[in-house]
Amino acid sequence: MNGFVQQMSSTRFVCYFSDLEYKKDHQIIRRNMCNHTTLAQSNEGYIFECKECKRFQVAFGTSLVSLTPEQFVLFRKFINKEVADIGDPQEASFAKTMAIELVHGHCYMLVTYSELIVLNELINKGWFTSELLQVVHDLTSPS
Repeated sequence: MNGFVQQMSSTRFVCYFSDLEYKKDHQIIRRNMCNHTTLAQSNEGYIFECKECKRFQVAFGTSLVSLTPEQFVLFRKFINKEVADIGDPQEASFAKTMAIELVHGHCYMLVTYSELIVLNELINKGWFTSELLQVVHDLTSPS
């Protein structure tokens, strides 16, 4: 299935990344970040960026996903939109009814509204730090 967002009847939303693969020949591939920079960190998770592999590692709760820069930007935009679409937080469900599909329907991150807010803040902080580090790099690198 190609795309980014799919509606499901039992959940508020699903987003997925069609090119993430964590298995090869039915064995889980374990990969550590080569040379990572911590972009954001909280009690709930962290965001690392690796310049060597050109990937972002997003950990939240018990979920961990590795994203390309393009996927990270899409993920950030998606989470920002979901938070904006909630409207009145008083009406939001406090059950884990929001599912973020991470790998072809095989892995989901289930979150409550309050967890979605925390994830949104973490992702925005990570994105902002990444952008700021890129600007500093561009300004200090010889032309």
